Parts: sequence; C-alpha cells; structure tokens
Amino acid sequence: MAHNYVAMWDRAEGNANVGTAWTETKVFGPEATLQDVFNWVEAKKTRHSHSANLEYENVRLAVAQ
Repeated sequence: MAHNYVAMWDRAEGNANVGTAWTETKVFGPEATLQDVFNWVEAKKTRHSHSANLEYENVRLAVAQ
C-alpha cells in the first residue's frame, strides 16, 4: 500500500526575550525518496540563511494515512 509522506520543518528564531516559531510543511508522494526530503530542506535553508537569529531547526517526517 502506497502512502504519502509529510515533511515538517520546525523553525524558531529570536532571543531570550522575544521570538517566533513556525512549521513549514510539504507533502511528498509515495515515489519520493529521503533524498527528495533532504533536497527540500536544503533548498529552504539556502533561501532562509539570511536569518542571524536562528535558534532552532528540526525536521520531522510522518506517513499520511
């Protein structure tokens, strides 16, 4: 049985007093590879690399049912 995969990239930036957090999400089809997920994250990192206040990054992967 083929499933879609959901990649969630959690991000937070700021300092000890003020900041913001968000999750960027992308759904990959059953034919996707882990390399496809890594490429998506790396492309996002390249576009967002200007942020000097980045405190936290985490990538999660889930199987959609």
